[in-house]
This record gives sequence, C-alpha cells and structure tokens, in this order.
Amino acid sequence: MDLTLEDLTLLEKNLKQCADLLSEKNEKDRRVLYAWSEYYVALRIKQQHPDWGVKVRGWAINSADVVCQRGDGASVLVQVKTGMWKKYKFGSDAFCSADASFGKGTQISGRKFHYLVFLTTIFTEVIDTLIFSIRELNQIGARPGMAQNSEGNSWFLSRADSIEKWERWLKFKNINEPIYDVERDIAENPFSYKDRWDKIM
Repeated sequence: MDLTLEDLTLLEKNLKQCADLLSEKNEKDRRVLYAWSEYYVALRIKQQHPDWGVKVRGWAINSADVVCQRGDGASVLVQVKTGMWKKYKFGSDAFCSADASFGKGTQISGRKFHYLVFLTTIFTEVIDTLIFSIRELNQIGARPGMAQNSEGNSWFLSRADSIEKWERWLKFKNINEPIYDVERDIAENPFSYKDRWDKIM
C-alpha cells in the first residue's frame, strides 16, 4: 500500500527528530540520517505529484531508494544521496564540498534509476537539493585518487563551493583526475539543478 501525504509528513518529521538527536549526542551512526533523507525526498515528490503512488524502498539492494507509480502505470525510480559538507584545508586556503557516493558505479552504469536527488547537508540542515536525470550523470566514473575509499567508493559526484579552489587543491595534492563538466555546471548554473523537482516526471 502506498504512503499518503499525511504518512510521509509524519515519518519525515519523526525521522528528522531522531537524526537531530543522534547528531546532538555526537553519534557517528548515520543510518537514521539516510532514512530521513529518503523520506524527505519521498515527501517532496508526493507534494509535487499528489496523484502518484510513492514508496520508500529502504536499503533495497540494486534498486532505487524511492519508487513512484505515475497515473499511467509507469514507474519512476529515484536514487537519494546525502553528502555532508566538509572543509578541505590546503596551505593557507580551504574549500568545502559534499559528495554523492556511488560505490563502484553499478547503479549508474546499469541505469538502476531515472533521477538522482543529491542533498548536501549539515546533518538535517539542507544546504542544497540538487536534482539530476540519469543522462546528466553520464560522465561519472571512478576517481580513486580523490576517493576516501579508493577500492569501494571511488565513483562519486561532488558539489564544491568553489571550482577554482578545488582545482588548486587537486594541484596541491598532486591528484591528476578530472572535475566533471556536470560539477562545473552545478557551480556555474546552479538553478539547472537546485530544487528542480519539476524534472521528476
């Protein structure tokens, strides 16, 4: 059975409270935060499309996080990623960024979803809500030199607050890997991605 708008509103509110409490207690367990982000996205989609059936899959293997059923019966698969803002210091400079990690990239290469909603956050405070079609992620590939876990999570999309500083950081760290065109476009044309719930159709 699909969740109603009232169900999603209540679930999102309660999960946010739980995630905030864990954050206040300095808990490193982010499972509730990630569950909250999925219900946050499901709620926004239901508000945008009240006639759609919306389900949260919750840690489903090889499946999208939010599965929607349009009125015409077609499924719309939405992947949700939550990236925490982090400061990178180098020399006397610094920049901030957040990452959406795709592990080894099978979700993208296998076209396991139609849309990505990438929340950049400081815990449950949403900085950006960036929305992409799967086509806009075609460039994403492995970047082990930039990855924190080069073996398992080397496919990622980053939202940097300054592309120029990011480029300087790469030179400083002697990393010879690309900044993707879509990442530059987020910085230069943010309104092509920010809060673009209308893309999900």
